[in-house]
Amino acid sequence: MLCERCKKEAHYLELDPFCGRKICQNCIKASKRPQKNKHIVICKDCWNDIEKRKKFKSM
Repeated sequence: MLCERCKKEAHYLELDPFCGRKICQNCIKASKRPQKNKHIVICKDCWNDIEKRKKFKSM
């Protein structure tokens, strides 16, 4: 599988809910587990957008 941000091959991709891309571990800027069964990640591009970063931190 290919990362949609950096186009490198990766075995494990995670979905960024802010931009809708599947990203590899190298492109993940931060992750959090707001609930026991929910896992949220944000990519480095979305981290630079202040509105998306505020949404991520408020979760």
